[in-house]
Amino acid sequence: MAKSLEKIIHNLKLRADGKPGILTIKLGSKKFSLPFEPRILQSDDYAFIHLVPSAAVFRVTEEGLVEIDSVEEASAASAKFRKPRSGRPRKNSEVEVPEELKALIEKIPAGHRLVQEADGNVRLVKTRRRRRS
Repeated sequence: MAKSLEKIIHNLKLRADGKPGILTIKLGSKKFSLPFEPRILQSDDYAFIHLVPSAAVFRVTEEGLVEIDSVEEASAASAKFRKPRSGRPRKNSEVEVPEELKALIEKIPAGHRLVQEADGNVRLVKTRRRRRS
């Protein structure tokens, strides 16, 4: 589905994250941070930069940044900027639990759990049973 370049840039503006203080200028021996907040998305091959009032999609090359003006390439760049939807990162490694700790956990009665109080004492409390309403 071919979109116009303006629509692709508009959608990328909404997804880009602001990076305050990233633009600097050196005057003499002092370095000043400009009061602009560019919104940036980046991947290995592409970069999207939005500075109010303009925005553009660039291809990263050895010579530098080259502005993209074709809809097909802008669509490809937009697809590379997509972030995964998962809320939590997946953990592939499993934690090894010592046998002594496994034996202690098995001794906790059903319907109870361990709670550590503010003073550091540990006690058993009943778990809440939540019912659907």
